[in-house]
Amino acid sequence: GQQSAARVLLLGPPSSAYRGFFRLLIQQHNPFAVSDNLQWLGQREFDLVIAADGAPAELGPYVSQGGRLLAAGTTPPALPGLPPVTRRWKETRGYWRIRDHSFLPSLKDTRLLFLNGDYVEFASAGLPPGQKPVLTLIPPSIFGPPEKVFTDAVETDKPGLLLQDLGQGKFAYLPWDVGGLYYRHSSPGHGGLLADLVDHLLPRGRQLKTNAHPLVEITVMRQRGRTLVHFVNLSGHSGTAYFAPIPMRDIRVALAESFQAARSAGLGRKLPVEREGRYGVFSLPVLEK
Repeated sequence: GQQSAARVLLLGPPSSAYRGFFRLLIQQHNPFAVSDNLQWLGQREFDLVIAADGAPAELGPYVSQGGRLLAAGTTPPALPGLPPVTRRWKETRGYWRIRDHSFLPSLKDTRLLFLNGDYVEFASAGLPPGQKPVLTLIPPSIFGPPEKVFTDAVETDKPGLLLQDLGQGKFAYLPWDVGGLYYRHSSPGHGGLLADLVDHLLPRGRQLKTNAHPLVEITVMRQRGRTLVHFVNLSGHSGTAYFAPIPMRDIRVALAESFQAARSAGLGRKLPVEREGRYGVFSLPVLEK
């Protein structure tokens, strides 16, 4: 038998928001387990829980005891510490102004993220002392004719991201459906935002670091006495068609495990291993399929 060795838990049940986070985690090679059973939090150790659409009150003890939570969607987490809701915006076609690029290094050259859907507005005065919004709302503005686009845009202080401490832990809440938007559009801006939030919340950094192409799926599983890292080359998948995949070469993997030796089952040979702090590092010379 084998079980997931992931340190990130994605909560279900399936929805477009859930599928957006699912796809993003695969593309960015963050090992994760999936479940809608919160009893897993007492049976396994997770560094981060992701709730794609709201978060139940049962997550409170996990966070307050040192856990990390990333929640999104228009159902506010049932956790203490959030400022009061002041308004619910429906079908809002606007933008988010990025105010703190040091917090979002993946978006250093990005100024705006698009919003297309509902949004829950919180009182900016209710943010923790000293915290300035990382994202602020630009409400809908003129979108035509071309010479008038964005000429009436208004900057606000309405937050698009809330960061809270709870006991010994932390949680972040995006009060809009970023997971659903990523599922529908795969915007690099939304992907960078979520990747940076995951990195910010992980207390010990990523479990796996790699230069692998986003179309290489990597899973980490544990059996007695060994860890399995499984690679799947998805480059041959195009919509409803399937072709021979493009070979991927020199895939470097740094895995936060204490292994001293590595072997490629597909190539039938050993792979050199180096140690970099808590990471074991090896390279897969080629991945055909």
